[in-house]
Amino acid sequence: MKHDDRVRAALRLLEALTASPEHAIERAYACDLLSCTTPELESYCELLSTLADRETGARAIVTCTEDAVSLTGTAGALQPLRLSLEEGIALSHVLGALNIDRDASERLTSSLLSKQDAFGSSQTLIASTTSYGTCYQRLSEAIEDGVRCRVWYRAHDDAAAAPRLIDPARIDTEDAAAYLIAWNVEKDEERRYRLDRVSSVEFTEDSVTRHVWSERSLTASLSSSGTLVTVECSHARAMQLTWAGIASVSAAPEDPDRVCLSVHVTSEHWLFDEVLAAAGDMKIISPGGFVCAFVRYARNLLAETIDTPQA
Repeated sequence: MKHDDRVRAALRLLEALTASPEHAIERAYACDLLSCTTPELESYCELLSTLADRETGARAIVTCTEDAVSLTGTAGALQPLRLSLEEGIALSHVLGALNIDRDASERLTSSLLSKQDAFGSSQTLIASTTSYGTCYQRLSEAIEDGVRCRVWYRAHDDAAAAPRLIDPARIDTEDAAAYLIAWNVEKDEERRYRLDRVSSVEFTEDSVTRHVWSERSLTASLSSSGTLVTVECSHARAMQLTWAGIASVSAAPEDPDRVCLSVHVTSEHWLFDEVLAAAGDMKIISPGGFVCAFVRYARNLLAETIDTPQA
């Protein structure tokens, strides 16, 4: 079969997977739909698994078992996107605050949240910026088999990865990242770990034990534990933000082309890095303690840069 024919067949399979409420279809149905053999179907799955976002390298995860073909996460979903920035942020906040059924929330999000204005035109997007890291498969096996693990995880404020002994429960996909929901055995508390910050996974000989899970979304978790910070940025930059902690958005009082965002923050260094990455297009308005801490952080980075010998 010619390469173009394989691509067309793979995209048709992707359309069918995206249209399915569970992002999964029976293998026999897939073969009938594409008029193909099982080896050919597996080759289409492999082809779809090469889809990646250019900026982050996030890949679509398509698996073919004896019974079904499934698309995991939203990295390869075809998503019609419609809402404006203000409407999208309001929808994200409401979905997180109401703690409605997860499947319904995901269907609403994928159907309505819009990036149309940010890209200048309406378009169908293949591959989101969701990153599953390098340990997704290993962690999925641990969840399925109920195995206690030791993971090496680098939090945003950490210089290097450190080990955590965990009981893995599930993997949640947010707009910009995938998270492992697990029980930290040593702290005896539920924790959420970004998959792209897990560098290694080691299975132990122990099985997971029973825990009481909160089932809270990332938005709800940030709302309950984060500090509410107000930042100001241009409307164009705000359109591209995928922060889960955004609580509200309003017009900047002195400039109609800029907006103020109220966002729940659990890591001040994360926010500082986001502000620096905006190259002057974003600033912290309140609270004052965050403003002062940001100034110290930026000065320390500048001092480190000056003191570093040039090659």
